[in-house]
Order: sequence, then structure tokens, then C-alpha cells
Amino acid sequence: MLNLLQSQLAFYGAIDDAVVHAQQGGGENSDEVLRTVEAMLPGTTGFGQAGWYRELEDFANRPGVRTSDVPVTFPSLTDSLAYLAAPTAASREQVAVAAFQGNLDPEREKLAEHVSGSYFPDGDPVLARCAYAAMVLEQITQLGGLPPTLTTHQDAPTQIMANAINAWGGSTKKLTDHAVKSNKRVQRLLTQSGAVHSRENWHSLATKEVTKKFADQSLPCFGTLVDVNGQYCSTIYTDATDDTLSVDDIEKIIDPTNWSLCCKFFCNVAAQAPPYTARGWSRILETIGPDCSEWCLKTALVFYYGSDSGSGSIFINYDLDPNRQSDSGLVEVDNGYIWITPTNGTDPSQSGVQIRTSKQERVQGLSPTATSALGCLLGWGDAAYELLGGTAKKILDGTISANLQPFQETPPAGYQSQTGSGGAQPPAAGARPTLPPNFADAVNDARDLLNNLINRTRDVTADAANRWMDGMTREDVKEITEGIGTNLEEFALDVYQTAENNVKPQMTKE
Repeated sequence: MLNLLQSQLAFYGAIDDAVVHAQQGGGENSDEVLRTVEAMLPGTTGFGQAGWYRELEDFANRPGVRTSDVPVTFPSLTDSLAYLAAPTAASREQVAVAAFQGNLDPEREKLAEHVSGSYFPDGDPVLARCAYAAMVLEQITQLGGLPPTLTTHQDAPTQIMANAINAWGGSTKKLTDHAVKSNKRVQRLLTQSGAVHSRENWHSLATKEVTKKFADQSLPCFGTLVDVNGQYCSTIYTDATDDTLSVDDIEKIIDPTNWSLCCKFFCNVAAQAPPYTARGWSRILETIGPDCSEWCLKTALVFYYGSDSGSGSIFINYDLDPNRQSDSGLVEVDNGYIWITPTNGTDPSQSGVQIRTSKQERVQGLSPTATSALGCLLGWGDAAYELLGGTAKKILDGTISANLQPFQETPPAGYQSQTGSGGAQPPAAGARPTLPPNFADAVNDARDLLNNLINRTRDVTADAANRWMDGMTREDVKEITEGIGTNLEEFALDVYQTAENNVKPQMTKE
């Protein structure tokens, strides 16, 4: 599996490997490495968070996820660097074939980033996020935090940054090693890595050295842990703007069945049979993954389409289909919205558009951090940007011919609702919904564990008192001490397991 999405994921995976190395006390400045990465990629270095990359690789090999007879192996950093540097689609395919010893199906879709045989890197958010990964890797390198498996890649940040920015500008010219190292803009970005202590610092620097659009799209989203009806989920919010497109433009392409045309993460988004619920919501089966010929998730969803003429906005709300058919059965929570509003008044035909999205996701056997990586680094969180630039713009301006499904409100015209009008309301104007963590559940868990410890301590103390009354021997002291140690160890393990169970859904489907 080697394509642009997976190569980008490999760069962030190298960061995660460095975090795991630092957690184990490796490197010269392990504490500083952890502080730096947490500032740049919040929620990726703590308990139940580090190690998400290898966890995701394991998940790709689960029954119901892996679609190939061959075990899924994420590409090496070396192969990913070579892929990013390849100047043409043909040369990228050669790199992919060589990386996997020719073990590729020649009949499969050649590249995940291909759309009808065309790919436009200019403005591709995946390339921008590669540059952000390069900055973080440079910071880790300067702190002496690369694990032994990556110490031969001291120049990786420079190579990633140079090739990503080069392709972002629409150039297909391959950079020579000399050109990479002499690129003054790249050097200015990387030499200031020590002064970049936050995402805001990077955004300012990238805006100055490249463009604001590049800076906006380079920042990967990150998930927050929230409770949804007693289940802890990863929640992702995104907010994207474009000064050249309008709501009317986005309306032409926003229907989910169009997403596989321009969003690399969506392999297929197709209507189900019957196509509508009793209230007219559209029933759709989405198939997502960086390379669906190797692994993917299939999820049955229902979509509600609406508009607000007063604000000139349109929106789509979605949730799991109550009547799930043909999906992987691994997704336990999947809901959210896509909300498109004009930025210049209330006229949807005027240039200037804002796309805000939210997504709550819970997947069996996948921690919230790995789930967020699946969404933010591969596709869900990127959908808004994909609809604003790159290939999507080429579809909208007619450079690429595509048969687009038009936006239609729910219920569709002529549909006779079976159970009343139903429907959903758009998010409140000017604000995104937020779902705070369920603090009460955490308190209850802690109280139960504390009561358990008190009971165990009481039992050990009572046993000690009885032995003292009968005349305590050296053997008694040894057994009581062992009992105290066992109880403390079991308590610590219970605390760990309870916390892990709260945030990591257990895998029940085999």
C-alpha cells in the first residue's frame, strides 16, 4: 500500500514512533520531545494515545477490515519519501510497485489520488499536511529524539518539506538533492523550527513563507474525547474558507455520492436499496480507506439535506442507518454535519464560502487517538478542504468531466413520507455544537475503584489483626505483606483497565 495518503500517514507515524521512543526514556531530551509533539499535535502523547500508528496498522489487518489476502503492511519512511519525490503518476506507480516487490493488482485503481486519470496537486491539503509533519520531525531531530530505526533519516524533514511545497505550487518537476538542500524557503521554514512552539506559531510562519491557504490546510485537525449516550467517542471539528467559491458552487458537489470523485479517502459512496428511509432521509453506504483494495471500512449512513434561505446556507446532517446492510459492523457511533454558509452577506451566489463540519466516531477496537488519525490524517476531517481546492475545483470549472449528483432537500421532491414530515434543524447560526466530556461517568468510575480499594484494605487489616491476636509469626508478616502488594497491584491494574475500557472500544467482531 503506497499512495499519497498513506505516505503522508507514514510521516506522522514516524512522529508517533518517536513519541513511543521518548515515553520509554529514549533519546537525548525525551521530556522535551513529548512536550513539543503535544503542543503541535494535541492529544497524541498521553495515556492511551501514543502508539496510535501501529495500532492503526493492526486494525487494518482485522477481519472485516482487511480486503486483501496479503497482510497489510504500512510503507516505510524510505519508500514514502521516494513516493513523495516522484514527479509523475507513472513514476509514483513504479515506486509503489518496487516497494511491494511487484505485489500489486494491475487491474486495481492505479492511485488513490487519481480522479478519472487526472490529479491536480496544486492546493492539495495532503501535501500541506506533509509539510507540517516535516516541521514536527525537524523539531524532534534537533532534540535528538529520533528512535534508532529513524536515525538514518536526518534529512527527511528537508526532503518532505521541499517536495511537498514544490508539488503544492503545481510543479511536477523532480527536485534534485542539491535543489532540495538549497531551497531557501524550505531552509527558512526549518531553521526556525526551534521558535515554533504552537500551531499558531507555525500558521504565522507558513503564511509568511508560503500562503495563508497553505497554512490553513497544513494544520491537521485533532479529536477530542466526548461521551455520546454512555460511549466515549472521538469528535472532530473542522472550519475551512475560500474566497473564490460560493455556496452555489459547493452545492453542485456536496452530495456524498460525489465525494469519491475528489476526496481520496472515499473509495465509494453509493445509494442503498431502498434509497430513502420512511421520512425521506437518503440511505448511503460509504466505503473509506487509503487503499480499499487492501483495507477499508464500510458504513451504512442516513443523510438529511436542508437549507436556510435567510442565511443563504445549506447543510447536511448524518447518522448511522438504523437498518444497516452490507457494512463492516465495526462502527458504533458515526454522526455529524456539514454546514456551508456565505461569508459575504446572505447571497449564496456571491464568492466567499465557509464550510464547517463535525464528526463523532467510535470504532470497535480502535482508540480515539487512532480513530482521529483515521479521520484527520486520511480523510473525514479533510473533506471540506477537498471540496474547496485541487481536483474538486477542476471538476467545478469543467476541466474534468464528471456526472455530479445534485443537492436535493429532504425529503426529495415528489417523495411521500410514510410517517410524517420529520426532518432536522441546522446548527445554530454562528456557533458549532460542542459536547463536553461526561464528567459524571468519570467520577462514578473513580468512586467505585476507591470503594474497592477501601474494601480490600479493610480485609487485609482485619486479617492482620486476627493474626496478631493469635501471635504473629515471621511467616504471618510475609503473607500479609504479599497480600498488601497483591491488592495494590490489582488495584493499579483495575484503574488502568477501567480507564482503557472507557476510551478504547473493545473488539467484539471476529
